[in-house]
Amino acid sequence: MRAAVAIVLLVGYPVSVHVGTLSANPNLLAVGLACLLLSLTTPLWMPRWPGWLLAAVVFVGLLAGAHALPLQAIAYAPPVLLNLFGAMLFAATLLPGRTPLITQIVQRMHVAAGDTAPMAKDVRRYSTGVTVVWALLFLALAALSAVLAVTGPQTLWSWVTNGFNLAAIAVLFVAEYALRHLRFGPRLPYRNFAGFLRLMARAGWRPQSA
Repeated sequence: MRAAVAIVLLVGYPVSVHVGTLSANPNLLAVGLACLLLSLTTPLWMPRWPGWLLAAVVFVGLLAGAHALPLQAIAYAPPVLLNLFGAMLFAATLLPGRTPLITQIVQRMHVAAGDTAPMAKDVRRYSTGVTVVWALLFLALAALSAVLAVTGPQTLWSWVTNGFNLAAIAVLFVAEYALRHLRFGPRLPYRNFAGFLRLMARAGWRPQSA
């Protein structure tokens, strides 16, 4: 339930902000920012009914202040901050003494599939490289979002941050799956994309503690 609500809110965020930016509608900007805020804080407000009440107050409050708050300026921040967070999430696991995030996920996927054999060296090298690529992608998207927020027209900024950025992440995710399947085929603990998604959901994506 909580994950489903968070996903719906996350989808509502870029759609509302994009349409609100193109139409210069502060109410839609408020809806989008409220969706983002509530999606990131679902563990805090979903467990009990007072939390739902607080979420409703936040939502109504943003709508009420839509014409008084500089919502367009505020909307410039999340694409930069979220992408920087993504870059740091991956880059931090590349530090000495840490296991790269993609390597961690691959290890957990194999264990979840019942394979407890040590990871092969070529798989470890590949997964480390993929972790670097993800960190660089998020860093590039953060930089692009920041530059467009300062120099680009609002419409271009919106198409890039609410469209291109998400498409770039999706393309890398699918392309990396295809490359991994071509390179390691029979050695993988899954046979198709659906199996890959199910196993990754079981393994989890969060990095291990240092």
